[in-house]
Amino acid sequence: MKKLKFLIALIVLFSCLTLGVCAVEQPSEINVGYVAKYGTVTSAFYEDTKGYGYEYLNGLLAYMDGDYTLNFVSCTSWQDGLDKLDSGEIDIIGPMFETAAGDVCYTSENFGECTLILASVDNAQGLIDDLSALDGSTIGVPDYYPDYSVLTNFLQEQGIDADIMVLPSLELNITLGMNEVDYVFMSSLQTQLGLTVVTYIDAQPVYFVGAPESQALLDEIDQALIALKAAEPVFESQLALKYSSYNYTANAYISEENYALLQEKGTYTVGVRNFNSPLLQENGNGELEGVAFVMLDMLSEAGNISFEYVELDDSATIEDCQNIDFLVAATDDTLALGFPYESGSYLSLPCLLLDRTNKETIETIGVASDYRISNLLEDGKLYGREVVQYATVSELQEAFDADEVDSILFTVISFNMIRDQFQNQDFIASTVDDDLEFVMAFSEDLTAEELTVFNKLIANLDQSVLDAALIEYAVTPQATSLLTMIKDNPWVVFNLVVGIMVLIVISAIVSERKRRLLLSKIIDYDELTGLSSKRKLMQDAQVLMEKNPTIQYDFLSMDIDNFKHINEMYGYQTGSELLKIIARNIGQRLTPTTLFARATGDHFLMFFERDGQGSTEQWLAFEKELQHSIYTQLDIVAHTTFSMGIYEVKDPSMDINIMIDYANIARTHGKGTIGFTCYYFTAEMAEASTISNRITTEMVPAIQNEEFVLYYQPKFELKTERTIGAEVLVRWIKDGTVIPPIDSFRCLRKMALSKR
Repeated sequence: MKKLKFLIALIVLFSCLTLGVCAVEQPSEINVGYVAKYGTVTSAFYEDTKGYGYEYLNGLLAYMDGDYTLNFVSCTSWQDGLDKLDSGEIDIIGPMFETAAGDVCYTSENFGECTLILASVDNAQGLIDDLSALDGSTIGVPDYYPDYSVLTNFLQEQGIDADIMVLPSLELNITLGMNEVDYVFMSSLQTQLGLTVVTYIDAQPVYFVGAPESQALLDEIDQALIALKAAEPVFESQLALKYSSYNYTANAYISEENYALLQEKGTYTVGVRNFNSPLLQENGNGELEGVAFVMLDMLSEAGNISFEYVELDDSATIEDCQNIDFLVAATDDTLALGFPYESGSYLSLPCLLLDRTNKETIETIGVASDYRISNLLEDGKLYGREVVQYATVSELQEAFDADEVDSILFTVISFNMIRDQFQNQDFIASTVDDDLEFVMAFSEDLTAEELTVFNKLIANLDQSVLDAALIEYAVTPQATSLLTMIKDNPWVVFNLVVGIMVLIVISAIVSERKRRLLLSKIIDYDELTGLSSKRKLMQDAQVLMEKNPTIQYDFLSMDIDNFKHINEMYGYQTGSELLKIIARNIGQRLTPTTLFARATGDHFLMFFERDGQGSTEQWLAFEKELQHSIYTQLDIVAHTTFSMGIYEVKDPSMDINIMIDYANIARTHGKGTIGFTCYYFTAEMAEASTISNRITTEMVPAIQNEEFVLYYQPKFELKTERTIGAEVLVRWIKDGTVIPPIDSFRCLRKMALSKR
């Protein structure tokens, strides 16, 4: 009997131990919930689209004790995700900031910070100094936020009375396009239509969340986070640089219902006019042709719809446009014609800025009327210059020749078409950072659903077809004069048909090759210095690293200290000559495997093999030689010094944009120091840059919240033993903690210089 009881007790004990082991054993698959367009996966229709949380979790797997795989589960909203947590359908969801929503547990370690902001649909608005402007406004909050108490607390603290509207996430782009809200509550982990930040609300850490039953899994994630941050200190900042943006990610999925909606109407009326540019221009027969018609043909085929065209002239009024559904190109005056809504961009073109070299000051800039520049204006000016608009590109060129304007803005394609027609060649052409976006303007009679479907069709356009059309139409109209002559003289056809066909084919091939080479030269090379563009350097560097995986490479970022002062003291022509001297002298010293480019302004980039390039002292000697060349070739008194930053490439698979960002961080690390500086990038610099950016983000709200406190340090006179005054010290106290003055005042000075 005793043996039987002992045996039963042994079986019960073994069963309990087995159940205990099974209870703590983690599943091999982790089901991760996510909300589309927020943090983890950035598209509602393509579940393999990566995001911040997606890459963070996959990077974390290598540091977890168990052998796990990740299965991502789409949730329609945060509440839907919390419900799935409660039902056990998912194990964790995130990243999200800590709220009072649901009975959930958070990871102890955070996954970085997200910046909470208010953004405006009006791209021209910018940061607002007086928050009372928010009074009476309507603020939209996407329904994927679990809790927006941060926003309501902010409004209460600022004494702002505003309406809050919860917006369905899948209809967010329609709601914004219809201007139903004045501002949108956003975060840096969110991808959405290009918006303008009007004020910063807070910066909060984000976490992954699980049900209480998943506490063991959350603990293991915490340990892996600690190990990851110790082993890869810049991992988090790399992801932040990659994913912190407010650019729209188009939902390009088109349903059968979407197609049926357009086909119900069948035929749409389109307004077109001659812009005398590759977008729309007259051919030799007086008919309109161009890239816009190619785009419309693609839309017609994709949507199984047809278009009727109404040709408009420059004097068209709102009455002329009564029965038109949309205009092929939105310009700055289409709103006055009754077309308040715009499509997504179907064509984006880089631009050139032509400045006269015989002008001491550049005060005016000419643009063509089909260039939509309203989103580039600041205080009504473009690049600080008064804007003068002309109907066509040809009129713009003629105005420049007649000295009516000091500078003009061209797309590279338009400049390629008429560059030989300039009578006055006394100008400098340089690239600008802004591209011109071409969009359609829709009538207010179209429904929001129709606008959405047209935007989806545009998002699915084959850009390679439009690029080919650009090359086809970037040719002067005079090329058709031979066809006109043949039409007027039929006898030529019978006598010269074979010769003409051969000449046409040869001419087309040669012309095509020249156009391609010229277009490539304009895009890939800097007009002023002849150096490679930043785009070409990045492409060539990628090829070198892929072909030579065993060779170690470095990126160098370099600029001229106080270059703005040189322009102001000696004029822009002298500044341009200085840039050309630098480009010429450095270019003569390069090895065949070294790449050198002008990024923008006085900012240069170099990519080179690490072996043989030397130390900081050798870079200093290099600067001395460069200074000597400048002073012997250019008559200036100002002492020219340089700031350099170097990033040593450790992982060739890293995004090249991030490599250049790191070199730039190292370059700016020495700003404020007199004379030549050269620094190699370190993880501490990235961390300092992150801290500086966070402090800069929080600076304006801190001033508004009166977080800066004055302390008075007495001044004591030894002779009379009396207090004769005091020195005022300012300290920033946030949440009971004093921000180190060396950090806060460095950022405050940077903001003041930027504002100035």
